[in-house]
Amino acid sequence: MMKYLPWLLTALLAGALIWVLSTQAVTVNNVGLIDMGKILSESQYAQRLNDQLSEKYDQLVAQLQASAESEDIDEEKKAEQDRALYAEYLRFRQELETQFQAALDRAIAEAAGDANLQLVLDVDLVRFGGRDISDQIIKRLD
Repeated sequence: MMKYLPWLLTALLAGALIWVLSTQAVTVNNVGLIDMGKILSESQYAQRLNDQLSEKYDQLVAQLQASAESEDIDEEKKAEQDRALYAEYLRFRQELETQFQAALDRAIAEAAGDANLQLVLDVDLVRFGGRDISDQIIKRLD
């Protein structure tokens, strides 16, 4: 009897696993997919944020050039100004990314709720199945 115990336990565990998976199954119709590349390239909201970041970058580059042309400032002071401007750019970029992520999360939650989806994944993670809701996300962002 002892030599059959591991096989019996394995069979019981496999049966329990099959039972749990069959009762908790997510159907393909309840899985939403989002294409982040499409959302970023087609969303007017994402483009506006990107334009704001580009404007900030151009503004900071102009400040760097003006600082570089100034001859009354030593190299150490210029390097300090460069670091401060770069830190300002990174802070602004992080602020815009946080703002976009919050809006994206809201749009996904609303679209998933309206479509009665149990799960939303990035399209790059899925090889088969699911329903693409990227267009609904873009509409909600804009």
